[in-house]
Amino acid sequence: MGSEYNVNQAAAVLDTNPRTVRRHIERKWIKARLVDKSYKIKEEAVARFKSKMAARSLLGNAIEEIYVLRRHNTHYSKFSDVTMECPSTIDLAVERYEEERMLHFQALGITRAKPYLLGKEVAARLKIADYHVINRMINEGYIKARQIQTGTQFKNVIQDKSFREYLGKDLNNPFYNSKYIANLLGVTVYKIDRTAKNNGLGRKIVQTDNSHYLFIYEDLLTFTQILKK
Repeated sequence: MGSEYNVNQAAAVLDTNPRTVRRHIERKWIKARLVDKSYKIKEEAVARFKSKMAARSLLGNAIEEIYVLRRHNTHYSKFSDVTMECPSTIDLAVERYEEERMLHFQALGITRAKPYLLGKEVAARLKIADYHVINRMINEGYIKARQIQTGTQFKNVIQDKSFREYLGKDLNNPFYNSKYIANLLGVTVYKIDRTAKNNGLGRKIVQTDNSHYLFIYEDLLTFTQILKK
């Protein structure tokens, strides 16, 4: 059968407390069997969960964009914000993140998370730091959302289908923002935005003068050619 831990031993391996381990088991994040009212956890299950936690920690906030890119079957070899680790590390990180996000949806009373994206995931995909932009996109009809009331507050979850439609032909392209390209090429953000406007490069998140630009890899190559003339 292989080595098994009790809850206290598993907690020591995971550098946490027994209560947290029991909660992980109840949420089905760690597989265990109940013997005489005590949990028995396979050594392999504890090791895998520890690996998932380490991988998730390694990718940090980048996991939100990586999750959406993977969900949309996007090839992210040109992904700019993190040095991509080996595929197995990303798999473990995404698996752990999916557990985290499901807990968030359950707190909102949503049992089927597949049709939806979280606002922070859409923001990460579009390189947006200001969540008010997401609300504006919803209010102006760029994307559709389901509004959930939690106490006195309302929270939006984004319909993935509408976000895919919004991305259109850029669905499978990682994005770069003006700041990233400006830093890469050693110019100002204003220079990038002006060059984009004059040469029809990139796309605006919403169609207003002060909206942020998003660029794909081919735009980056074009910027390099134009600005080095």
